Amino acid sequence: AHDLRSPITRIRGLAEVTLGGTDLAEYQSMAGSTIEECDRLLHMINTMLTISRTETGIDPKSFQKVDLSALAQEACILFQPLAEDKGIALHIEAQDVCPIDGNAPMLQRLLGNLIDNAIKYTPPSGWVRVGVACDAVSVLLTVEDTGAGIAPEDHPRVFERFFRGDQSRSQDGAGLGLSLARVIARAHGGEIVLASRPGQGSLFTVRLPMGGNHTR
Repeated sequence: AHDLRSPITRIRGLAEVTLGGTDLAEYQSMAGSTIEECDRLLHMINTMLTISRTETGIDPKSFQKVDLSALAQEACILFQPLAEDKGIALHIEAQDVCPIDGNAPMLQRLLGNLIDNAIKYTPPSGWVRVGVACDAVSVLLTVEDTGAGIAPEDHPRVFERFFRGDQSRSQDGAGLGLSLARVIARAHGGEIVLASRPGQGSLFTVRLPMGGNHTR
């Protein structure tokens, strides 16, 4: 309720200021700010709905053979310009083919959330490394960075909805990305774990069943 209240309060404040305004340019500026706040609120609500739906399971009919190596390479290409703009080196080390049974769009969101987070909290001249490896039983996805790291006392809570540690409060976001990543991993019969030290970076590891071994 607190996280939803903040953007609603800002929207109401903008509306009150607009009521007292007389200049057309001021009206236009207030309208633009209101649209931005509404978009932020809608994104938050849509992500919450996605998390809730995914927690109840993903429709098995949407599962297909997915090469996680290929998805990771595509995600890195997508995020490369963002990394370059921040002066961050984005690397990928992936085996040729690592197949799983999964929902490709949801796995893309998992990858996107982890890579975006890594870039967001890594300072210029740092690096982000994405890895995909597999054996006869499972596929291992890793996203490692040289960012701010996460305090040990926050480790148990990083996957909770709306949780934001001290190092993330100055960044945009609602604290839902890691929560969504975890429910997607679990919906695919897998799990995600964190290893992190403040000031030295973080490593998120996702283990998923190899294609053909997943039971839904």
